[in-house]
Parts: sequence; C-alpha cells; structure tokens
Amino acid sequence: MDSEEAYEESRKRRTVNLSQLTKLYNELETKMISRDNMKTVKTLFTKLCDRYEQFKTAHLECLDLCTNSDIFETLEMNFDSSQKNFTEFRERFNEWMREPEIAKDEEDKNSRVTSVSRTSSSTQYRLKLARANRLKAEVQVKKMEEKQELERARREIEMKEQMLERKSQLEEAKLEESVWQEEEEEDTEVTFKNQQNINVPFNTENKTLNNNEHVTTKSTENVVSRIECTTAGSLQSSSSIDTAFQRLASTLQEGFNLPKPELLTFDGKPTDYCKFIKNFETNVECRVTDDQLKLSYLIQYCKGEAKSSIEDCVLLEKKGYERARSILHSRYGRSHMIVRSYIENLVYGAR
Repeated sequence: MDSEEAYEESRKRRTVNLSQLTKLYNELETKMISRDNMKTVKTLFTKLCDRYEQFKTAHLECLDLCTNSDIFETLEMNFDSSQKNFTEFRERFNEWMREPEIAKDEEDKNSRVTSVSRTSSSTQYRLKLARANRLKAEVQVKKMEEKQELERARREIEMKEQMLERKSQLEEAKLEESVWQEEEEEDTEVTFKNQQNINVPFNTENKTLNNNEHVTTKSTENVVSRIECTTAGSLQSSSSIDTAFQRLASTLQEGFNLPKPELLTFDGKPTDYCKFIKNFETNVECRVTDDQLKLSYLIQYCKGEAKSSIEDCVLLEKKGYERARSILHSRYGRSHMIVRSYIENLVYGAR
C-alpha cells in the first residue's frame, strides 16, 4: 500500500470515529434528561471517552500521512473543534453526576489523560506545522529561482535587441553615406560636363516634349528671342546679318533633328523620386511658366498612389503646384525614406 492509499484509509477511520462521537453525544443528551438513567449515562460516557481516544489516534495517523499544508491546517482546525466539544460535554457530565469526589477523581484522571494527550498532540502539531512551513519555504525558493532565471533571460533578450538596433542604425548610416557620396560624385561629373559645354551655343534646351504642342511652341519662341537678340546686336554691321541668319537656320535644324527627351513617370517608389523630379524640372518646369500647366504635367506623369495623392491639388487656384510638390517630397522624397527603401531593396530584393 502506498502513502496515498494509507492516507485515505486513515482519513476514513478518522471520519467514522467522528461520526460515532456525534452519535454518542446525541444519545447521552437524550439519556441525561432523567436521573433514572444514571447507570446508562455512565456507561455511554465511558464509551464516549474510548471513542474520543480512537478518534484522536486516527487523527494523528492522518496528520503523519498528510503532505498538503492546506489540508493539514483544515484537519487541525477540525480536531481543535472536536476537542473543545468533548471538554465542554465532560464538564456538563460532571455537573450532572453531582458527585464531587467521583467527579473530582474523574476530572483528575481525565486531566492527566488530557494533559498527556494534549502534550503529545501539541508535539505532533508542532512537528506537522514545521513540516508544512518547510514545504512552503521550498516552494517559495523554487519560485524565486524560476523568477530569477526568467529575469536573466529577459535581460539577455533586451541586450540582444539593443545590439541589433545599434547594428541596424550603423548599416543605415553607412548606406546613407554611400548614397550621398554617389550623389556628390554624380553632381561633380555633371558640373564638369557643363563646364566643358559652356561655349556650345544653344544645346538641348530646345528639345520638344513628347508630342506636346505648347512646349514645342515655347521652345521655338525661346530660339526666336535669342536670335532676335543676336540680330539686334549685329545691326551695327551689315556683314553680321548673314551670319545671324545662318546661325538661326543651324539652330532650328539642330532643335528639330535632336531626339525627343524621355520623360520619366513616377509610381511612388522613393528610390525613383530624385530621378523623376530632376527629369521633370529639366524638361517641364524650366520651360513652362504657368503653375497650373506645371501641375497638369506633374499629375500626368505620376501614376498609382503618387498620382492619387496630388490629384486634388487642382482645386487650389494659386498654389496647387507648390502643394503637389510638397506632398510628393514629404511622402517619397525625404532622405531617411529613400535610404530605408534602398536598405529594403538590398535586404529583401527589389519588389
């Protein structure tokens, strides 16, 4: 028989003895109504004392086998209540007997028994209480160790997260530095080419837009105005007139023979923002003076989400173009957004 089965058996014996005690109490209460039942009352009281001793023995065995501190405390509280009931009933029995000497002898005897049993019970109770306290302390120590282990694991995770964040910031800073370095190199190269071509009279500024009649007309007007200025400056000498007309013819022929510039479109990718804006400024903004017309071209060459974000700017009468440019810059042209887009392309691949 294992410890759990032994505990259940001892608890059953304890319960049976307690119920027998209750039955004897009730029977004695009935018999003590009449003095004629004195002999029967004495006999029943002797049985009550024996049954109480059996109950106490079963209680101690049950405590020895109990391992749950909560059940242990409940059993002790129940035993204290039963002991109190027995003591009170014994006092009532002694009064009922009205025999001082016998009552005194009985009381002395019961006191000795009670003293011995109380001492034994007190020792057993203290032992069980100490065992229960030890079990509680062991549980608390185990919980504390688990809590400390979880705290260490949490701190390690936080340190790893902080290190990963710092590394990510370092990678972003390096990538941003490389992007701006490439941009600076491109600007330097463009500046150098412009310096080489500074003496070329009238270059691609007269290129036409994609089948756009207004921009073509504007380019022609610019050519004519430049030639008129050249011609006005050459009126001082009759021989320079022929040269001016030859230059006019050459310039017009060059403007119409050059290939049409490629106008880029923008669909909302931050990596394409700078290229699109520079292309738009070169081919449209520098040649068109009306802001409403600039806004119309800007909406035309935007697609998808970028186009949807600036379409309502046409409702603004005066500053619609400025507002549209500001929206595009705030949504797609900020440096940290462009750098992050380049990082995502490097890490996850172009999408």
